[in-house]
Amino acid sequence: MAWRDTAMRLAKEALSLYGDDDARVIKYIEEKTKETVLVLVNEHEDSIGFDETIDDVIARLAYWIVREKALDYYIQLLQKENGEE
Repeated sequence: MAWRDTAMRLAKEALSLYGDDDARVIKYIEEKTKETVLVLVNEHEDSIGFDETIDDVIARLAYWIVREKALDYYIQLLQKENGEE
């Protein structure tokens, strides 16, 4: 699962569920990002040990990458839907 694909999927889901309700979209994306990052980290458990300090850094970084990209894509989708390109 690629980060970009994950962010786009989250943006599309948020838009379809909450439209232009920014507060709910942000909350949804944040919650789903946390879940997604945990799954992605667990899938690569053999290369990322949970006892290592770097894990926390990787998880936080992954969270912010996906969250920010999902919000960017959401804004793009919303603008496209409103004809504001």
